[in-house]
Order: sequence, then C-alpha cells, then structure tokens
Amino acid sequence: MSLLQPAGEEGGGSRCAIQVELSTSKESQLIQSRSGRISASGDPEVIRQFDQDIPQLRNKNLSAIFDYPLTRAIEYTIYDTDILSVLRGIPKEIAVNKKDVNTALREAQERAEIKLAELAK
Repeated sequence: MSLLQPAGEEGGGSRCAIQVELSTSKESQLIQSRSGRISASGDPEVIRQFDQDIPQLRNKNLSAIFDYPLTRAIEYTIYDTDILSVLRGIPKEIAVNKKDVNTALREAQERAEIKLAELAK
C-alpha cells in the first residue's frame, strides 16, 4: 500500500489511520525520542534513547524528566473564555496604567468574581 494513496481507494484505509499508525509505531517513537521529543508511550527503550541525537545533551543527567508523573491536563469550563478576558487585561493595567501588581491582581479577581456571578444566573 502506498502512503500517498488517496483515502478510500482499493487496499487503502484512510490516510489518517496510516499517519496514526506510523507516528505511534515503536520505530517512530524511537526516532522522535532520539531527537528530544518526550514520548507518551512509556516504553523503557524509547525513554533510554531520549536525546541521543542531540550532541549538546549527550552525557547530561536528564533522568529527572522521567522521574515524576505527568500532571493532569487542564479541565476547561464554560466560564474560561470570559474569565480569561478579564485576566488578559492585567499586564496592561500594570504597564500602561502604572498599577502595582497586587492592586491589578486584586481588581482582576473582583471583576472575575462579578463576571462569574453574572454567568451563573
């Protein structure tokens, strides 16, 4: 089967399935790991090969990268967009309006709490 074969043609399957299969294969994971990409596979051989193709990182103690479990992904809520718009204004308040950091954070928290109360109604 050709990797360039359009989806749905004889002997095919979809290109997406082929790409997923290729990117999750052990060989692909080894190549990515050797070039400094952390693999989600958890395969000990893939982890041992980490950074081997990067001369600047050879012989460095990078074991701490793999010693700790990954943190959970952020869980987004329906309120995030509205609250983030309030938080994104903090740097401007500090830089342009010359507010001190604590005041800008406190005022942003107050605006965020008011916005949450409005959205909860």
